[in-house]
Amino acid sequence: MPEADYAIPDEAPFDEGLLALLEAVPMGVVVVDTVARVLFRNGAARDIAPPMRVGEAIPFAKLIDLRSDARQQVRLAVPADIDIRPMLWEGEPAYAVCIQRSHAGAGHRGDAPLVTLFRPIVDLSSTRTAGFLVVVNGGGDLDEDSRLQRVIARSTSAVAEWATGATGVDPPQLAIEAPSVAALQPGLAAFIDAVARRAGTPTRRLWIRIAEDIAVANPARAQRSLGELRAIGVRVALDRFGTGASSLEALRELPLDGVVIDAELVRRGDWAVIQTVVSVARHLGLTVSAAGVDDPSTLARLRALGCRFGEGAAFGAAMEARRAFGVLVPREGGVGEPTAPATPTP
Repeated sequence: MPEADYAIPDEAPFDEGLLALLEAVPMGVVVVDTVARVLFRNGAARDIAPPMRVGEAIPFAKLIDLRSDARQQVRLAVPADIDIRPMLWEGEPAYAVCIQRSHAGAGHRGDAPLVTLFRPIVDLSSTRTAGFLVVVNGGGDLDEDSRLQRVIARSTSAVAEWATGATGVDPPQLAIEAPSVAALQPGLAAFIDAVARRAGTPTRRLWIRIAEDIAVANPARAQRSLGELRAIGVRVALDRFGTGASSLEALRELPLDGVVIDAELVRRGDWAVIQTVVSVARHLGLTVSAAGVDDPSTLARLRALGCRFGEGAAFGAAMEARRAFGVLVPREGGVGEPTAPATPTP
């Protein structure tokens, strides 16, 4: 089973936050005590797990049997992976039985593990690092929902670690790309709210970028999902913007905080189109960022057109969290690389 690092903390205080997290994770979770009596089961478990009622004793042999691929097809409603891990529940030893759907065509053993890196987003007026875009590699054995939610959880944890290690430096804002319809699934806002609360990360530090074509193709779902994200403090931006036929209309109709101009538009040098996008977005009060800023001349041109933020090869490659943390924290005895400004970045 792929590591569910967003799912179950080994030792966590029993509170409403823990219950919200267990309900929000994109897998079935059944918590049992040391005699296999069910203490809790979340909503997702009802769809894919055998009947397990709170207070019912489940023989451990049955749970362990579920881990055998040959028996999963019989005992579960759908093919799934099973993982059993120890935890504390109200201060007492317990076990979390994590049940995650398998999906056809995924080769768990051959797929690379999911890796999250951080690419600088730069304020073009000052060339200071304003935040980071989360870059994702691997994780091909995960379905789209699980992949997105795992990235979100790792991102909130990174912001929390930055905040803990920094003195006098605000934690950065992180932009997370959601290129598929996973961004529109019900419950995404609840999941983000739960994991952010557990990590101690303010949701206002997070941006979710939804691809323009996904939002335009699903306008009603986009309205609902983006509105839910904004309601919990997460900012939302339309990503890969400027190549769709309904671009400007989408800017006016969707509940947005920002827009990211498509990298190909920038690399082609379609400056008249980019100028129009920047002008309309600024008129609507949206934060404007551009992808594909690969050289100083492109940076200068975008700056002249009024584009506030940029990302691309001109500002370096994506990096691990620890190195990104060093970009933001002033070095002892002097100033390191520029720190993040207060202005939100998409």
